[in-house]
Amino acid sequence: MIVREDLPKGFLAAHVAHAAGESGPAPPGSIAVVLGVANEAELLAIDARLTARGVPHVLIVENAGIYDGQATAIGVHPTHDRKTVGKAVSSLRLVR
Repeated sequence: MIVREDLPKGFLAAHVAHAAGESGPAPPGSIAVVLGVANEAELLAIDARLTARGVPHVLIVENAGIYDGQATAIGVHPTHDRKTVGKAVSSLRLVR
């Protein structure tokens, strides 16, 4: 998962859950990682990188409230291809 760190913590947590749920079930033994970006522009740049590399993922866009219409998180579909995903997200850090 990749989420914007400029969001309030409770909202951020809800969107991590949305991203996890919408990107598909992970098989037992999967590794889950939540990475952070500073803002929506950076999140959209990661979305473009994942798309360019053919990595299946879902971009979560809020549909109400003050963040209506804004991209908030990305859920990457469970995969064994860590190399391709890693190339798109290697510059990111774990959420703080």
